[in-house]
Amino acid sequence: MKNKIKRIFLLSRYFGFKYAIITLGTILFNKLNGDGYMAHFFHKKQYSMVVNWLEIQYRDVINKYKNLEDNSEYISDISYIWVFWWQGMESMPPLIKACINNLKKKSGNRKVILLTKDNYSNYVNIPVNILNKVKKGQLTYTFFSDILRFNLLSKHGGIWIDATLYIDKKLPDMSNYKFYTIKHGLFKNWHISGGRWSGFFMASGKKNKNIDFICDVLTRYADTYNVLVAYLLIDSVMEVAYRNFPSFKKQVDDVPYNNNLVFQMADDLNKKSDNYSCPTNLNKLTYKKKYKNEKNTVYYALVHN
Repeated sequence: MKNKIKRIFLLSRYFGFKYAIITLGTILFNKLNGDGYMAHFFHKKQYSMVVNWLEIQYRDVINKYKNLEDNSEYISDISYIWVFWWQGMESMPPLIKACINNLKKKSGNRKVILLTKDNYSNYVNIPVNILNKVKKGQLTYTFFSDILRFNLLSKHGGIWIDATLYIDKKLPDMSNYKFYTIKHGLFKNWHISGGRWSGFFMASGKKNKNIDFICDVLTRYADTYNVLVAYLLIDSVMEVAYRNFPSFKKQVDDVPYNNNLVFQMADDLNKKSDNYSCPTNLNKLTYKKKYKNEKNTVYYALVHN
């Protein structure tokens, strides 16, 4: 509770009292009923304020990238797959280890790079100031992973896949796209992403100025502030890019709707494994729920096979 009060105080200090109250409302109604009208109302209000603030605060960055040519390359079928677990393979929960082992089997010609606290700096340079804030607990490791994924995509291109993603068959063919994501189309009436993209699965070709822009804003933000203005900051910055850069709007709009049952499997892991088939090809799981480690469950089959 003490940390939550401190966060609300910092939000009020940096972004205004009204925004802090709206954020408090979002948190409260999400806990009471995350699918209810009031939760959706406060979500829309909060993220409308965040996007407007970003457009004002980073207008110079927007103008800078608006004047750059779009030289985005197509996604290579031999590009790296980036997956991140701070503590490394040894400390992974069984479900995470199963997802990553499965990813390696389904990666095709692509090399899977498991990023940890020991090796991420081999691929990107994150400002020391940001790293210090993460170590002090001012910025979360979740937000650090947001910064990391866009730095990687900006510098190298490739595919970012969260460690909690389970692939049923194989990765989709993305060679005709400059940007690709899970575009499930859910929650479009209220969620900041509108179901147009998923931060837990994104792919980009090299030299994508839109990814560079998102990376630039996130890095500048983390270097300046000691509190996260909103949990879905990456979605908010992507919305800014979508509104301001026709090239990014086209890249997003060109992605067909896919994997609309992406969250279903997370609710199925306690079901019987007999004749079970995955709801869709790309499935977002979570290790934070309690599952039955019994031989006849989907969870057991996933973890032990």
